[in-house]
Amino acid sequence: MFEAEIKGMKDLEDEWSEKISTVILRGFDARCRDYLRNKKQWQEKGEEARGVLTAFVGALSYLQEKISKIEAELNEIDFVRVWRNLASGVDNLFFTGLFASNTKFSDAGVERFAGDLGFLFGVFSAWCLRPEGFFPRLRESVKLLKMKKQWKEDLVKGKEKWLKENGIRHLTLVEAEKIWKNRVFVT
Repeated sequence: MFEAEIKGMKDLEDEWSEKISTVILRGFDARCRDYLRNKKQWQEKGEEARGVLTAFVGALSYLQEKISKIEAELNEIDFVRVWRNLASGVDNLFFTGLFASNTKFSDAGVERFAGDLGFLFGVFSAWCLRPEGFFPRLRESVKLLKMKKQWKEDLVKGKEKWLKENGIRHLTLVEAEKIWKNRVFVT
């Protein structure tokens, strides 16, 4: 008799968790839009893109503030669902914003992006021990970008098998090849 009511409440709970995550993610997206759109920063050397990084720090601050506020307001189960949805959304947002849009990465750009991801992971480290595990596409993209130039040829020869052997499980072969095509090596 109560089974339908319980299922309805569970569906409502899931729907609201998703809506909360979506609202926070939209705010985060608006705050880091300049950071994602500035494609030149990933090809520059040195400290030339610091102004954009300041915008990213502001977006991270917003994200941490919202997650902390949600933590105080929600029960533990719903809170975990919300922050995991947020992590998944940020993973998708950054992957799409950077890697699906033909952003070129130099050596310095790769190191800068890896460092910036460290800050992003730091936001989520308050709620889990290994936050990078909740950003699989970004983590694997950086792993590909950091690989040596000669490995690109191995990737082309080995295809999906090479990806799996090298711990790339959340990216398709097409995505991995696109990331590699956008990697700039200075010789």
